[in-house]
Amino acid sequence: MVVVIIVSLLLSFGYVGFSQLLGRRSSEDMESLQHWLQRASDRAQLEGAVYGVHIGDQGLLFLTYRQGIWIRVLDQQAWSGSSADYELEFEATEIVAQDISGAEDAQELQPSIVFLPDGSHWPDGSIRVDYDGQTSWIAVDEQGQFAWTD
Repeated sequence: MVVVIIVSLLLSFGYVGFSQLLGRRSSEDMESLQHWLQRASDRAQLEGAVYGVHIGDQGLLFLTYRQGIWIRVLDQQAWSGSSADYELEFEATEIVAQDISGAEDAQELQPSIVFLPDGSHWPDGSIRVDYDGQTSWIAVDEQGQFAWTD
């Protein structure tokens, strides 16, 4: 009976520790995504260029608008988090056209969010992040900074 109690205590402590580890990793990934988006917005302002973020199977890709088309920026690493189990989706607060601009065929990368040189982004909305049954949202706060909530 004592052995069963000791084993069950060890298992419960292990489960609690593992749950905290997963929660910490998820929080770190949300902060990483928040900083990645903020760097994209800041880069648009600093360079006076139009940038975008494509949400796809490879995670978040950083795009730039050049000569009428969206192309991937290769010096900015894609964001995918520490696990492939994330599901990311941009949800606009307004109805927007599917084609943001510059697409001639369906295979071309299209941004979900466009960062403008004046510090704004289009369209308004937030990114829904689903991970292991938990949903978090990342959106721009009143100070113009990306922030996340559960």
